[in-house]
Amino acid sequence: MIKKTFNTPERYAIWKSLGPKCSWCKTPVEYQDCHIDHIIPEKLLEDEEKLKEVINNYALEESFDINSFENWVPVHPSCNLTKGDDVIEGAPIFLELLKKVKDKAEETARIFTKWHTQNKTAKLTTVIAREAEKGSLDKTTVSQIFAGINDSEEPIVGLTGSTIDNQVFYVPSIETWKVIGSSDGLYELQKGEVTGSAPINPYEHPELLCKNCKHYGPWDGNKCLSCGEYSFE
Repeated sequence: MIKKTFNTPERYAIWKSLGPKCSWCKTPVEYQDCHIDHIIPEKLLEDEEKLKEVINNYALEESFDINSFENWVPVHPSCNLTKGDDVIEGAPIFLELLKKVKDKAEETARIFTKWHTQNKTAKLTTVIAREAEKGSLDKTTVSQIFAGINDSEEPIVGLTGSTIDNQVFYVPSIETWKVIGSSDGLYELQKGEVTGSAPINPYEHPELLCKNCKHYGPWDGNKCLSCGEYSFE
């Protein structure tokens, strides 16, 4: 089984909606320190009968999805390790937490969506204005920018970036960042102890253009790691 890897928008939405406290020990957890844990352990995906039993014991809907906002919570790394894959069937703490997370699932999803879409028009306008000054735009390119796509798979002229494994990055000093993974069109990058996300193709994620430094992150939640600006509420 391939374990779920959480991307930055998911981590931020879960922490923002259900935090800033650890769901297990109830003490504060900072975003940069939090892990995301499954209330109902992900390992049950490998044991269909046991999963059905747990779903029945907790009176969950048959459509309950282990890998969804209805089963993810922000926790301390130490609490995550302590709990491990244990599930105490019928335990009040699990029942209470499952209800809370389900009630918050729509809000969490809205935060997740907002992370992607907030100020999209303003950011697209910034890109267009910047490239227009360089004389690198034509009608086709403008249409591609507003659509958030680039069918040619070639970088738009005027948007500068560095390449790693033939992929174009639109973040400064890319040689100092190490690619440690990818998910949902984003690269997970690391520099020392710092990690963040940047788009593999910026035309698919125009909302990730920092309004302050005009780079595509990398992002740690709502913080641009290139300039330190907080661009999301």
